[in-house]
Amino acid sequence: MQKLEVLVISIASPILVGIYKDGKLKETMSMEGMTSDTLPAIFDKLLKKYIKLDAIYYVNGPGSYMAIKVAYIFLKSIAIVKNIPLYSTKGFAFN
Repeated sequence: MQKLEVLVISIASPILVGIYKDGKLKETMSMEGMTSDTLPAIFDKLLKKYIKLDAIYYVNGPGSYMAIKVAYIFLKSIAIVKNIPLYSTKGFAFN
């Protein structure tokens, strides 16, 4: 069974989202704008295209504190509603 995971980097603009299939990058999405506007638009497309996600990862710092809070609340809500594990990491892991 294939594993689909999403990585969200929302600490700066543009918001970056990577979709990984079995650990390999399959697709990327990005959008300029405020996190509160862009994340719902990106996830609307993403959840229509990929019905079942196995995990969501997001960067929780350093960066815009407000963007991190908005991203956490939005992603945690999606994770609860869709029963998807949510994980966080520091942005330094991607340098």
